[in-house]
Amino acid sequence: MNKELIDLQKWIIVEFTALENCISDVPDQNDIMQFTYFYIKLLNNVWII
Repeated sequence: MNKELIDLQKWIIVEFTALENCISDVPDQNDIMQFTYFYIKLLNNVWII
Protein backbone atom coordinates (compact mmCIF):
# COMPACT_ATOMS: atom_id res chain seq x y z
CA MET A 1 0.00 0.00 0.00
CA ASN A 2 1.21 3.48 -0.69
CA LYS A 3 2.21 5.84 2.08
CA GLU A 4 -0.69 8.26 1.59
CA LEU A 5 -3.25 5.52 2.15
CA ILE A 6 -1.50 4.28 5.28
CA ASP A 7 -1.33 7.85 6.64
CA LEU A 8 -4.99 8.31 5.76
CA GLN A 9 -5.95 5.13 7.59
CA LYS A 10 -4.05 6.22 10.71
CA TRP A 11 -5.68 9.64 10.49
CA ILE A 12 -9.16 8.11 10.16
CA ILE A 13 -8.62 5.93 13.24
CA VAL A 14 -7.42 8.90 15.31
CA GLU A 15 -10.20 11.19 14.12
CA PHE A 16 -12.90 8.58 14.56
CA THR A 17 -11.76 7.85 18.10
CA ALA A 18 -11.87 11.56 18.89
CA LEU A 19 -15.27 11.75 17.26
CA GLU A 20 -16.66 8.88 19.33
CA ASN A 21 -15.41 10.58 22.48
CA CYS A 22 -17.14 13.82 21.46
CA ILE A 23 -20.51 12.38 20.60
CA SER A 24 -22.68 12.00 23.64
CA ASP A 25 -25.88 10.00 23.96
CA VAL A 26 -27.86 13.01 22.82
CA PRO A 27 -26.18 14.66 19.82
CA ASP A 28 -26.07 18.42 20.17
CA GLN A 29 -25.01 21.16 17.78
CA ASN A 30 -21.36 20.68 18.66
CA ASP A 31 -21.42 16.96 17.83
CA ILE A 32 -22.95 17.70 14.45
CA MET A 33 -20.28 20.33 13.79
CA GLN A 34 -17.52 17.89 14.75
CA PHE A 35 -18.91 15.23 12.46
CA THR A 36 -19.34 17.65 9.54
CA TYR A 37 -15.79 18.88 10.01
CA PHE A 38 -14.49 15.31 10.11
CA TYR A 39 -16.42 14.38 7.00
CA ILE A 40 -15.19 17.40 5.03
CA LYS A 41 -11.58 16.68 6.03
CA LEU A 42 -12.05 13.04 5.05
CA LEU A 43 -13.37 13.99 1.62
CA ASN A 44 -10.55 16.48 1.11
CA ASN A 45 -7.97 13.83 1.95
CA VAL A 46 -9.51 11.26 -0.34
CA TRP A 47 -9.68 13.67 -3.28
CA ILE A 48 -6.06 14.76 -2.85
CA ILE A 49 -4.75 11.22 -3.36
